[in-house]
Amino acid sequence: MKNELDYIAGRIEKYISDTKKITATPGQGVTRLPFTLESKRCVHYLEEKMKNMGLAVTEDASGAIIGILEGKSEQRIMIGSHYDSVEHGGAYDGMAGILCGLEIAAYYIRNQMIPPYTLEIAGLNDEEGDRFGGGYLSSKAFLGKWTTNDLKYYIDKHGISYYDAMILYGYAPEHLMRAERPRKGWKGYLEIHVEQGPIMESQGIEIGIVETIVAIQRYYITIVGKADHAGTQPMDTRSDAVMAAMDVITNMRKYVLKHKGMVGTVGEIHVYPNEINIVPEKITFSIDVRSADQEWLDECVHQISEDIKKKEMKGFTCEMKPTLTNTVTAMKEEWVKGLEKSADRLGFSNMRINSGAGHDAAIIGKEVDTAMLFVPSVGGRSHIPEEYSDERDLAKAVLTAIDFIDHIDEERKSE
Repeated sequence: MKNELDYIAGRIEKYISDTKKITATPGQGVTRLPFTLESKRCVHYLEEKMKNMGLAVTEDASGAIIGILEGKSEQRIMIGSHYDSVEHGGAYDGMAGILCGLEIAAYYIRNQMIPPYTLEIAGLNDEEGDRFGGGYLSSKAFLGKWTTNDLKYYIDKHGISYYDAMILYGYAPEHLMRAERPRKGWKGYLEIHVEQGPIMESQGIEIGIVETIVAIQRYYITIVGKADHAGTQPMDTRSDAVMAAMDVITNMRKYVLKHKGMVGTVGEIHVYPNEINIVPEKITFSIDVRSADQEWLDECVHQISEDIKKKEMKGFTCEMKPTLTNTVTAMKEEWVKGLEKSADRLGFSNMRINSGAGHDAAIIGKEVDTAMLFVPSVGGRSHIPEEYSDERDLAKAVLTAIDFIDHIDEERKSE
């Protein structure tokens, strides 16, 4: 097994070296936003690798690139992740899962083996939502969750919507609905991903088997007050948009800190007129709150909404625009047990773990049998240029997935 492990790790390392160069910000991390030149280059790279392996390749109406390896059954197991990134992100988030999928297919081909189910190796588009504020474009498209109005609702910082961007990219937005997949054709979905946190590394664990993925809600909040002179307008007569926003943000933080495991982030702020000697008239900021407890999350969002209403009563004009709402997703327990047995058979230390990050598995897992494997993230760091996971750990996840696929029906038969 060591030779196989080293061989797979070496191939993944080469793939990572290649794909990290497909970025709009060379030397400053990976920036590969959806419907951009970098996105197109990455799809072409994956398409070439898939075709060279002998996979049947298709690109769907969402921008997902899929390589198909026929199995003994026509039912399909999709193995994939996303090829888009955040701005100035890392080389492993999303992309590592696609490359691991390629290596799973390559293993069967190299050893002249036919997998028990047809495999679809998928590179999915716009999981992050970093450009338009939405996200999960391909995974939602698979389940028929998009409308034309949705595509016009989400816009980037230049005012370009999903709808507009798709046209500029050469796609027909109205065709997105064609990406929906018949449910009866799925055996399930499997995603390999870097943990993006410190738990596995701190405990010396090689394989993480995800049980649940947290609920996430995101909003853009805009508060409009009145611009005034910073020196001559008394404090008690100001309508300072930034000060109003600080109250909302502070209260959110207080709520989050009271609930174990819950997190809240304000990652984006825009102030107008953004001048040192003018009382701010307008502020727009993002809110991202996450929890494995749906009730806590809903209550936090309700509190934020109430705080916004209080500002309106004081004369501010406010808007709370939702961009993402996703409930807690549980992975298929039968598959979780199967992955544990596979990791044990191969001698890899493993643990059950919950995901604090969102993934395509969180969407697909709502309607399709889904499982997810984590590998350790060095330093627990992600969404930054320094993001790193050992390719040998990724190779261990590949071997675990292969063993699981080969024994996929045994857990069901044993019950």
